[in-house]
Parts: sequence; C-alpha cells; structure tokens
Amino acid sequence: AAQEIDAGRDEDLDVLAVAGSSEGDAVLYRLTVRGGNVVGGRPFRFQRYGGPIAELPGAFLQSCYGIRAATGDEIPPPLIVGPGFGETTAALQAWLSELRGSRVSLLVPRRGRKLQLLRLAEKNAVEHLDRENRAGEFTARALDELARVLKLSGPPEVIEGLDISHLGVEGVVASLVCFRGGRPEPDGYRRYLLEKAPPDDFARMAAVVRRRFAPEKERNEPRPRPDLLLLDGGRAQLGAVSRVLAELGISVPLVAIAKGRDENGNKSSRQPDLFYQPGRMRPLPFGDYAPARRLLQQVRDEAHRFALDYQRRRRTRERETVLLEIDGIGPQRSRKLLQVFGSVEKIAAAGPDELVKRGGLPRAVAEKVNNFLHPVVGG
Repeated sequence: AAQEIDAGRDEDLDVLAVAGSSEGDAVLYRLTVRGGNVVGGRPFRFQRYGGPIAELPGAFLQSCYGIRAATGDEIPPPLIVGPGFGETTAALQAWLSELRGSRVSLLVPRRGRKLQLLRLAEKNAVEHLDRENRAGEFTARALDELARVLKLSGPPEVIEGLDISHLGVEGVVASLVCFRGGRPEPDGYRRYLLEKAPPDDFARMAAVVRRRFAPEKERNEPRPRPDLLLLDGGRAQLGAVSRVLAELGISVPLVAIAKGRDENGNKSSRQPDLFYQPGRMRPLPFGDYAPARRLLQQVRDEAHRFALDYQRRRRTRERETVLLEIDGIGPQRSRKLLQVFGSVEKIAAAGPDELVKRGGLPRAVAEKVNNFLHPVVGG
C-alpha cells in the first residue's frame, strides 16, 4: 500500500504526475530529484490515451523504467506518485525492486516536502498540457483557414515550402521543408544544389520543382505529393512553377509568399507579407494576425533557415578544402585557422608572424600557408 512519508532532503527521487484533457490527451511529467535537489523535469505527451488517467504512471513505469534498467540507468529507490495505483502497487514495487536489485517503494505523500514536489510536478503537467492544447488549437484553426481561403478540398495535412538561396551567380542552392499537421517534419526536408543554375530565381525555382516532381522512375526515392506547396516569391515564381507542373501533368495546390512593398514599390520588411494563388490577381485576404498567415510564415522562415544552413555548410567545406591543399595543414589546423581568422582571405592577409602567434602554426608551415594563399588572394 502507499505510504505516508515525511521530507528527506538528501534523497534521490523521481516524482510522477499526470494531467489529462476531455479529448483523451494526457501529459505525464517526471520531476527528477537528486541529493534532495530538483535537477530536471521532462514532460511525456500521450495523444488519445485510452486508459484511466490515474493508471498512466503505472504504464509509464513499466515502459520507461524497464528501458532504463536494460541500459544500465539506475532506478531511484523511492518513486513519488499520486493516488490511483490501487491493486497494481504491490506488483509494480516487486517488479521495480527486481530490476534495481534492491527495494523500490512507490510512495503517495500526505504531507511535507515530498507532497510539495508532487504538487509541483502536477502543476508542470497541467501547464504543459495547456500549452500543447493551445498550440494544437492554433494549428487546427490555421489549417482550416487555409482550406477555406485557398478553396482546398480539406485542411492540408502536408505542406512543403521551397526557398532559393544564393550569393551572386555561384553556389545556388534550394531547400524544401516539410510540415505535417502544421508542425515541422525534418525527415521530409531536402536540399538541392544547382551547379548550373538558371539566370534568375523564377527559372531556378522552376528547375527545383521539376526535380522534386519528376516521375518516380527518374527520382532516387518515392515521395508523395504535398497537399500544399508554398513558394518564397511572388506572382512570377508562381507562374513559373505553375507552368512546370502543367508540363508534368501534375496538380498541386500552390501559394506564394512575397515581401510587402513601400509606397515606392520597393520591398520593405515594415510592410506585411503578401500571399498569392494562381488564378487570383489580388493578394489573399489573410488578416494581420490570422493563424493561416502565421503558419505560412513559419514554413517560409524554416525553408529560408534550412537553405542558409546548407549554404553555410558548403562554404565551410570549400574553405577547408582550399586550406587542406597546403602541405602541413590538416583538418584540425584548417578548422582552427578559420575559427581564429574567420575566412581564407583574412588568413592570407595575416602574414607568417600572425599565423604563428594567433594561429599556433610552426614557422615553416606558416610560410607555406602565406606562399600558397597570397598569390591567390592578392595577385
């Protein structure tokens, strides 16, 4: 049976508390106490949990602590739980004690510090469930609004976002991100390198779409069509992509997001984003704080971030490749030089003395770096 206990300020404890919603969703919050101090907490979400909410900690214990024991993680001897275990308490205690190799107690506190810890875990569980529910409600409203405004057959379950990133005419890359149910799904992200990039962003976006929606026999992987494809651009990008899809005989709902413009017609971050759809001349009527607007902006921003990350990684590899051509420079030294100086150009401008002092290179290697890079950058 559950025990009535007082506070122990030097104990190791795990405290489990649950919160549930009327829709059947639940959150179990595990508060970790070591040496009498709260050192961490973690929520576990259970969507459409079918059993009685009071029995969730028992099911969690059997799953989570079984894995912990199998991986060598120690199970703390007392586990603090709320009321509701009923007849399962003795069996769970025996099972956990066997896993630990010594007695494990399931305790329901009636007073003292351990009751305060249980109340804290319960509060955290409720707050996390509320946040999750609010986020879920926002996403549901956003998807419903997209279906209504874009005249889709239903809320778009899968949204893909496409962005082009480049510096000058070299190194053009594209990113494709995937949101499922209004949330990022990183497994669906893809990057594209356009080694022979078309001359403008309209043609570049069209080229990426042609690769994305090429017949399956021409692709490396099967990939279902999204329910909505978001383009970072305006009417021109929308027209270019529409033509490609028509050539391929593919029907995919499209929407484009463009920066707002000031009174002179120039792009301005101070102006609200504009959204366009094929066949509609006017921007789509999303309110300034509409959930659909915010969701599409999240997709656009994630595609932009992913493209820039790809561009940054490529440039880092290219710079390291140049340095690795120098006798005496390996991966470790190249990374340190780039970290200290910031670029190959600044490494070349530093001179041998500074390469020795700041870069930590031997004098002979510093001379080789200077001789190799200086003609390339300065000559």
